[in-house]
Amino acid sequence: NFQETCIQNNKKDIHYCILYEFVQNKPWGQSFKTIREILGEGIVEYEEFKRLFKCFERGMFEMEENKLSVDACLSNVSKEVMEKIVQHLDIKDRRKLNNSHLTCESISLNFANFSTELRIENLPPIIYKQGKNQCHVEFKNNVKTLIGQHHFYRGIMDAGTIFENKTLELESLKISFSSEIRSDGRAVMENVLVRCNKLKEYFGTFKRLVHVKSFDFQLKVPLEKDEKSDTILSILPYLKPGFLEKIRIEIKSDCSEMMRKVVELDQWNLAIELDMCNTPFKLPLQNLIHFKRFSVFMPNISESDVTWLARILPENDTFELCYIRYPDNQLNLDLINLGITGRHSREESNSLLETNAVFEMQLGKKSIDFFRKF
Repeated sequence: NFQETCIQNNKKDIHYCILYEFVQNKPWGQSFKTIREILGEGIVEYEEFKRLFKCFERGMFEMEENKLSVDACLSNVSKEVMEKIVQHLDIKDRRKLNNSHLTCESISLNFANFSTELRIENLPPIIYKQGKNQCHVEFKNNVKTLIGQHHFYRGIMDAGTIFENKTLELESLKISFSSEIRSDGRAVMENVLVRCNKLKEYFGTFKRLVHVKSFDFQLKVPLEKDEKSDTILSILPYLKPGFLEKIRIEIKSDCSEMMRKVVELDQWNLAIELDMCNTPFKLPLQNLIHFKRFSVFMPNISESDVTWLARILPENDTFELCYIRYPDNQLNLDLINLGITGRHSREESNSLLETNAVFEMQLGKKSIDFFRKF
């Protein structure tokens, strides 16, 4: 049990042990017996244990004297206890991970009002939201406010402790940048590049690349072209190539310059799924056809591009489907029909082409669906 390494004179660690017992859904009397057997007689008094247990039942976050202090914050438990929580899960291989609850369901970072959500198996999520010179800490339905900028990286530092576990596998990592709206209605950019550099330094401290299955990157602030490439490239190179399966990128403006660098990464070339259907970019289609599934927005796609896809994609044994968006009436559908089937289309749009016995293509005024028939 992870509680065996609890530092006995560290009260916040004992509180965390009590919380851990609480989320096991056992009667509080049985949980107290477990705590006493593991930590020893006299480490926590019965009345104190009962008071804390009832606080948790009410969804309260208070630790001592009905106040949330820095020392009492659940995120501030010792590294030894955090490591033991991970070890307690005993995740030794990916197969076992798929058959159990995820260690970390998600770690989500929002850099306009910084927030991170850290989920540990069987434990309620602890959520931090960083505003101007203050940090809101939410545990279940209870929210407290802490004052001070030093809370800014608390969430990802907690995550860092867990990342150090050599068997850890993350389901998803989400990085989001958005504008802050001032009282006069104007949007203010929240030092995106500064925080990207901090993240780059942070991920660079790990002894191994982060094992994460899905990476979601959202950039909703106006940046210069050269600045955009410094954002996603501050994070993606630190994710384990081959283990990373899905990449999602959402950038409202053209990101072609950045993507020319991204497509050179092993993380890109070994992934099997791509979602960029809300991000305009101009890249050769050759950079997409290795994906098993992909959704993209290509404002400059041509009829020859479509006929090339219809010819080349069936040669990929693992390919399943693709969805391509483009501006209204960008393509001459009749010309595509003629190029693929050798005959003119009888319909102006929404024509279904059976390119061979295995694949079909759905043509429309604004999009193309190309998929394997199952």
